[in-house]
Amino acid sequence: DDFEGRFFSLGWTYIQFTLKNPQYARIMFGGSSLNFEKYPELRVVSRRTYRQLRQLIHLGQDLSRITRGESREKTLAAWSVIHGVAMLFLEGRIKPGRNRKEVKEFVRSITKYVYLGMKL
Repeated sequence: DDFEGRFFSLGWTYIQFTLKNPQYARIMFGGSSLNFEKYPELRVVSRRTYRQLRQLIHLGQDLSRITRGESREKTLAAWSVIHGVAMLFLEGRIKPGRNRKEVKEFVRSITKYVYLGMKL
């Protein structure tokens, strides 16, 4: 059972997508210009991504890796932190690192803090 690895991987995938596809990330994750009525497939992708994270939170609770209760709040907290870091990278407010290894270690550290907060 590698719950921590799965938790990190989900955050790392989100960050990687944002850095590799900044134009798509701005459209998909920018928020204000998102038109779910005009592009219903965006709603499907958005909900699927949220559902994956929520299922992972539930798994962590079932494995006693995350405290029970407030799964919605924990899901939103985890998403908000990773999304916020991704957007800060995208906007150039923080530098992702000099190389892939540094970026990966930074993201691992961020996801670790999110995970540790959910163990309380």
